[in-house]
Amino acid sequence: MIVTALLTAVAVILFSILVVAIGLQAAKRHFPVLNSDFPEKKKLIIKFGSILVLVVFLLLLSPLMIVWALNTLFPMLVIPYTFQVWAAVIILAAAVKSMIKN
Repeated sequence: MIVTALLTAVAVILFSILVVAIGLQAAKRHFPVLNSDFPEKKKLIIKFGSILVLVVFLLLLSPLMIVWALNTLFPMLVIPYTFQVWAAVIILAAAVKSMIKN
C-alpha cells in the first residue's frame, strides 16, 4: 500500500514537472520577450513554476498524509490508501473547514 502511494506521488511530481515544462514552452511561443536572455525573468519563471508544482503536489498529497497520520495514531483503523478514501478526506476537510468558518 505504501509503495503504491509513493509511486503515485512520484507520478504526480513527474506529471507536474511535465505540465510546467509544456507551459513554459507555450509561454515562450506566445510571449517573444521570454526568449531573450534575461536571467531575472528566467529565474522568476522557474520560481513561479516550482511554487506551483509544490502547491499542487501538497494539495494532492495532503489527504494521504492525513490518512497516514490516522493510521499511525490509531493502528486499529487500518484505513486503505484508495481514491475513494482520498476523495472522502477532501470532502471531510471541506466540511470541517466550512463549520469552523461559520
